[in-house]
Amino acid sequence: SVYFGGGTPSLLTPPAMRSLFTTLYGTFHVPDGTQVIFEGNPDSLSPQKIQILAELGKVTRLTIGVQTLDDTVQTLVRRHNKPSHVRQAVESARKFGIKHVNCDLMAGMPEQTMESFQRDLQFLLELDPDSIHLNGYRPLPRTRLASTKGEMTDEQIELRSSMLKWATEELKVAGHSTGM
Repeated sequence: SVYFGGGTPSLLTPPAMRSLFTTLYGTFHVPDGTQVIFEGNPDSLSPQKIQILAELGKVTRLTIGVQTLDDTVQTLVRRHNKPSHVRQAVESARKFGIKHVNCDLMAGMPEQTMESFQRDLQFLLELDPDSIHLNGYRPLPRTRLASTKGEMTDEQIELRSSMLKWATEELKVAGHSTGM
């Protein structure tokens, strides 16, 4: 496998992406059939970048880090994704032949409601990605949210659990494997 992620590599410019993949494939032998995974934020995954990922990067799995589309939560976590960004990223990945499209969705984020989480999952299901990865939010030490919002309350933990339980059932109904 070749993996680009754990941050937001989609912030690279198209010329930087071209350089990265030219260097990768010019320096290392990457056998045919190798899984090449790339993570990105919806607001920085333009069709031009996705075309580069598909054609020059030979990306076989694109993970779109949606996390949430709730404007209140996005403001708090300094994200700027819109449903149109997500839709365009999924459609572009399909258009340019990326074999597997995954969307990440987070449950239990500060200020997130059950209703906004449900809207987000329903929206993603309508886009029909190959997989939706659910993540339960937890405030990591030394992060801005942990220092400003502190530990999760019992009520927040219960809400997160309810979100994940509901989403797991919805994914099953939609034909997704839940790993449970």
